Amino acid sequence: MKNLMKILFLPLLLGLLSSFAGCTATEEVSSGEEYSTEALEDVVLADTSSLPDLAGLAAEGAVRYSFSDGGISAEGEQDGEISGTELKIQSPGTYILTGTCADGSVTVTRDLTGVYLVLDGLHLTSSQGPALTVNKSTSCCVYLAQGSENYLADPSTEHAEGAALKFKSGAALLLAGKGTLTVTGNYKNGIKGGAGSVFRMVSGKITVTAANNALACDHSLEIQGGSLDLTAKNDGIKSSPDEGDTLSVGNILLSGGTVKIHAEGDGISAYGYLELSGGTWDITTTGEIATSMGNEFGGPGGGRPGMPPGWGNSSMETTTETDDTSSKGIKSGLMKISGGNLTVSSTDHALHCNGQTVIEGGTLVLDSSRAKGIATHGDLTFSGDTTNVRITNATEGIESKGGVTVNGGMIRVEYATDDGINLGGTVSSSAAEQHTLTVNGGYLYCYAAGDSVDSNGRLVMNGGTVIAIGPANGGNSCLDIQYVSQFNGGTVLGIAASSSMWNEVVGHLGDFAVYNLSAGVADGDTRVAVFSEDGLELISVDCPLQGNVGVFFMSNQVEDLSTCTFKVGEVEAEPSTDGAAGGYFPGGGDHGGGPGGGRPGMPPGRW
Repeated sequence: MKNLMKILFLPLLLGLLSSFAGCTATEEVSSGEEYSTEALEDVVLADTSSLPDLAGLAAEGAVRYSFSDGGISAEGEQDGEISGTELKIQSPGTYILTGTCADGSVTVTRDLTGVYLVLDGLHLTSSQGPALTVNKSTSCCVYLAQGSENYLADPSTEHAEGAALKFKSGAALLLAGKGTLTVTGNYKNGIKGGAGSVFRMVSGKITVTAANNALACDHSLEIQGGSLDLTAKNDGIKSSPDEGDTLSVGNILLSGGTVKIHAEGDGISAYGYLELSGGTWDITTTGEIATSMGNEFGGPGGGRPGMPPGWGNSSMETTTETDDTSSKGIKSGLMKISGGNLTVSSTDHALHCNGQTVIEGGTLVLDSSRAKGIATHGDLTFSGDTTNVRITNATEGIESKGGVTVNGGMIRVEYATDDGINLGGTVSSSAAEQHTLTVNGGYLYCYAAGDSVDSNGRLVMNGGTVIAIGPANGGNSCLDIQYVSQFNGGTVLGIAASSSMWNEVVGHLGDFAVYNLSAGVADGDTRVAVFSEDGLELISVDCPLQGNVGVFFMSNQVEDLSTCTFKVGEVEAEPSTDGAAGGYFPGGGDHGGGPGGGRPGMPPGRW
């Protein structure tokens, strides 16, 4: 933690970063380190000024090298060194590379600026190491000639560089063009940048298949455009320092392009800061991980100590950031998503962040077959009118070890086998404010088999809409709020099995609330609506539950909630007022869970 804090967020002139974990590759640090929870405003981006400018491409005076199995021929004034089928570039300039060779290589020497390699039908495989190597502290552009098809591959036998295309420590690689490039990393990585190296892709069509990581650059990796199709036995895209690397920040910036990733490890993994602001991203991860059924808090398996089976979360094994196997859709130290179209189908968490997460734009469709939809160790904020998040399946839809704030956007947890949204873990009353679900605007929908909305801190409603549905059992609730909460505006609609409604909801959010614990019978696709006294529909939703359901409602849309009516399908119900079955709280003070007030031993406002 101290290395990350000292290096990742210090001014750029001090140099950047230490070492990270999160991958199973043997040369990298294990994944057991602590993680930064610093805020996004403290991020220092890597210096990428050494990247070449495409304007430096010069057809006039370019040297053309043609590869064959018998050797390399040159056209133009060249000072490259040719040794059999091995070419060494030793000075700045534009070099056109073409031809096919079953055992050849290109190496660019160190400390050069302004090297342009134009691949124009180059098919190169090496038996010794990378087919293309850019040495230390060299600035190089790899440009794919229009309409050209190019291929680079390394051997499957062990070699020191561990990649088919390698750019070493301090090197800057720009990838662009209007052709295609296929890279096969037979031994380990497809494309790999070393300590302090930077990578940027602006155009071209790239296909990478790798025995380890498809595309990796330790210091900073940017994708601004083009097309990528990545298949990896480990991570699809990765930026993370290797062991002993004190130069690299591990940042990933994604602003454009069309990218498809199939990875057995993580789809995208950034040790430091990850920003997604544009492009189309389709990520599938298939690694075998332990099933995460409960949240990562509480007693064994995330359940509540001392509670009977079926209460709270499952006792099945959970996953954490320290697990040896990681197959997350996107993983980072800090995360900001402000645009783009992202689809994730993963066995592990769809999104995982070790610090603060901000989602303020973009369309996200997230699915996890064995873990969480979104899991953060720091605060999570949703904002922006263009934010559209759908979590179609997960064990827990959203989990935060800090707080969650919804300022805007459309957030939908369409199904979770445990909690829809969970905050804070086991929280004391003094720490409740740090683990608060604050809704200032936007729309939050959760449907879950466990608690639909579970804040182990507080719920503060200032505006917006919250719809919480589930479960269909008596061990959980649509709304489970640990401590005294505030309702200052907005709308909350809770729907649950009648047996679940009384257990948790009543008394937690008693102020300005109206409810009926047996409002009607749902059949799995029943419309539930709330109407004002004059028949105006205030809110409605299709309810996926079956059986007797209760409805809980609070809103500042009407002055007197006791005049509202509920409609479950064609059955209309008024708020109950007999205490044992439901009732109306006009506001003010803390409320108990039935006649006689709260349960003995519970803190004020808890029940």
